[in-house]
Amino acid sequence: QATVELIAPKIGTTEDSKGKELHPDHFLDGAPSCMFDCVIIAPESLQVPSLTELASATDWLRDAYAHLKVIGFTAESRPLFEKGSVPFDNEPGVLELKKGKVDDFIESAKMHRIWDRESKVR
Repeated sequence: QATVELIAPKIGTTEDSKGKELHPDHFLDGAPSCMFDCVIIAPESLQVPSLTELASATDWLRDAYAHLKVIGFTAESRPLFEKGSVPFDNEPGVLELKKGKVDDFIESAKMHRIWDRESKVR
């Protein structure tokens, strides 16, 4: 069983790409990535430029990587990985979610941590 929680850049409601109001469960500074077993980085493409300028966004991703989390990501989020110097190509436990498919991510998430990454971050 999994619980999905939405994390936004700041406190308060936000909108999706269709203008639908979203009520995030947490905000970046109030919910560090270490609180979660695994994470998916899936920003709206319009949010990416401002997210890459937020230290808390790149720090959140770097912390998830350093805490050996399984990380799913969308193509739109690549600039965050680049800005944070977090490897994403052919990196175990870092999986691009293409066309909304999450099966590989879910299988990897069952491992809970990517222990082979530990020597890179310690």
